[in-house]
Amino acid sequence: QQENQTKEEQIQAEQEAENNLNELILILLLAYGLSLKRIRSILAQVFGRFEAQTSLELMKYNRLQNVTQWIMDDLNEAHKQNKKALKSGLLDLYQKVYQDTASILKVNALDIGKKEINEIIQSKITDLSLNDRLERMRRRSLLSLKQQLIKGIKAGDTFEKLSQRIKQSIDQDARKIRTIARTEAHRLINQAKMDVANQSFDPRLLKVWDGTLDNRIRPAHMHLDGTAIPIYSNFISMNGGYGPAPGMMHNASDDVNCRCVLRFALAGQ
Repeated sequence: QQENQTKEEQIQAEQEAENNLNELILILLLAYGLSLKRIRSILAQVFGRFEAQTSLELMKYNRLQNVTQWIMDDLNEAHKQNKKALKSGLLDLYQKVYQDTASILKVNALDIGKKEINEIIQSKITDLSLNDRLERMRRRSLLSLKQQLIKGIKAGDTFEKLSQRIKQSIDQDARKIRTIARTEAHRLINQAKMDVANQSFDPRLLKVWDGTLDNRIRPAHMHLDGTAIPIYSNFISMNGGYGPAPGMMHNASDDVNCRCVLRFALAGQ
């Protein structure tokens, strides 16, 4: 009965963490959506002023350069907002999972400060920190936007066609930030669980790989499903990953978009 209660508590905590992550992702997507709306407004004003001669007129007097800069500045601000929101959201998520796990496992866990959590958030994966990945995304995003804008103007695009070019570019940003957020949150959730479990003095405590058993699960992770090992041991994936928990396998083919869950159980129960 105690084992079933502990499992139910873990599932409930996981659902709450997932809800918090979904709310964070909505905030991130909203920033790009609002930027796209403002960019379309800028373009509408330009096309409204010059109408059929928009492409020709923008090639004069540095107009294209100025319009491009206004638009890039707007999207750049959205990137800055999302960087701040993502880091703050991940910190809150880690704290919640850490506290919930300590309560579920009945561990008197040490207090962990924001500075230490931020260091965990910025842990390098394949030689890149979260800041590095967000900066790389920002640079590529702005370059893509600039290229699409200039290409569309020079091709004589209508307002609708140019707006679609810009939308496709920003939609790509939205997909990328969603992937980054989910991958980072998944890693941090399991890191928080491990940080608590490592403070447990119960020798019976095991960690269990719980796979999301649907048609999207990796075969290697289906193979790991149900594997129970001691807290200080590592899971080994057929994909080449080796690590303490899902999302922490030090291998992109195991970690990116992984949805598997780390749970705990007691040996012999």
